[in-house]
Amino acid sequence: MARETKNFLIAVLFIIVLYVYLNSTNANGNTVAETAEKLLATAEPTINQGDTYAANNHTVKLMNLNKDGVVVLDVDGKKAIIRGKDTVRVDKLSVTVTETFYAEVAEERAAMFIVSVYA
Repeated sequence: MARETKNFLIAVLFIIVLYVYLNSTNANGNTVAETAEKLLATAEPTINQGDTYAANNHTVKLMNLNKDGVVVLDVDGKKAIIRGKDTVRVDKLSVTVTETFYAEVAEERAAMFIVSVYA
């Protein structure tokens, strides 16, 4: 019985802490819940060099990939450079490189991404 009461009190404490966190304000006076972004879509495409991937009226084009794994993208007309398996954010699009495939012939180069679109 004491163990059940202890678990119940821990659960109640967790809910109270979560409530306080979500209702705490940031420097702009907005709550955490108000500033959370809405994820609209996520995809994991493989794009060959020169090809374009379209997601929710946004485009990601693989411009270049070098043998060191540096990826150059055109994201909605803006140049983005990703080194290694980093993430880049351009406006409402987040692009993470998950794998690169380098070849001497440029047309054979490709990269895998996680593309997330936010509202």
